[in-house]
Amino acid sequence: MLSDRFASASAIRSAIGRGEWDRVSAFVPEFVYKAMLSGRDNGSFSASLDELSPVILYALRSLGPEGIGRLADVSEGLENPIHRRALEASDTMELLSLLKTKRYTMARLKRILMHAVLGTTAELQSRAVSEPGGLYLRVLYAGEERGGELLAALSRSASLPVIIRGKDVQKLSGTALEVYLHSKRAAGVRALACPKNRSAGKDFVRFTKAD
Repeated sequence: MLSDRFASASAIRSAIGRGEWDRVSAFVPEFVYKAMLSGRDNGSFSASLDELSPVILYALRSLGPEGIGRLADVSEGLENPIHRRALEASDTMELLSLLKTKRYTMARLKRILMHAVLGTTAELQSRAVSEPGGLYLRVLYAGEERGGELLAALSRSASLPVIIRGKDVQKLSGTALEVYLHSKRAAGVRALACPKNRSAGKDFVRFTKAD
């Protein structure tokens, strides 16, 4: 729950779910809060896993046990009950309730469902995390006052490729490019989970004066 000093991400999400937007403002930076309000107003903020039910069930049923077995976080024969229950369930919440046990936590199961939709294999995950020093730097926000200056300095001195604009993706190759495209696909899938605004492709629409 929200306190006077700090709040966990889960507490903030729960407060938003209850419509307590004013309380949330005290626990996030001002620019983040403004972005949250903008997303609330245009319908692109509140994503629901249940909105992805047809996509998730299609992915699991299409992959089959063998394909599910190659996904990240799947082990110990978990692919078999996942596939079996995916054939039985009519939506995501029912599927999760059928799979949840003390051995398989809800958090792990939800990750696996998204791995299925995105095609996140254990092999890709292993390659991505094994790269020494990381793959690239993705700048998500820079302040209006000194943003351009800081971005220019970062581009000159960073040891990894810096992704600021769409054209910067040309700097990537191999696993780095694969992971970037994977994250871009994830953004598109997330948009499908927003019932009031499912439009996507907005990664580089708005940034700073450095554009």
